[in-house]
Amino acid sequence: MNIEITKATREEQSIIQNLARFYIYDLSEFQERKCPDDGLFEDEDYSRYWTKPGHFPFLVTCQNELAGFVFVEEGGSSADIDYNIAEFFIVRKFRGKGVARFVAREIFQRFRGNWEVMAIARNA
Repeated sequence: MNIEITKATREEQSIIQNLARFYIYDLSEFQERKCPDDGLFEDEDYSRYWTKPGHFPFLVTCQNELAGFVFVEEGGSSADIDYNIAEFFIVRKFRGKGVARFVAREIFQRFRGNWEVMAIARNA
């Protein structure tokens, strides 16, 4: 399976914002978010990943098809943390096929150090 992880350009921010609707939809199951009246799930503005030092946005493709995104940030909840996974999303079509595992391992290799990865407890 051909999986690529590329640093997202500023021009690709809108792609991630669009994908984030599906990400938030998926998370609504665990965060008990109400479905918006207009049916469009919205998330925060991710522009800081292109403007703030220590923030790294990546797009994931699989078989030359858009497959998700991952955001890496420097630092964490304690001084000994070098990096954290701030957001991680893989489109349902590619789940259960090793894509997320590949992406996580590759990101950990690109950014060597102590990592912090948090998850919503109910999100198995």
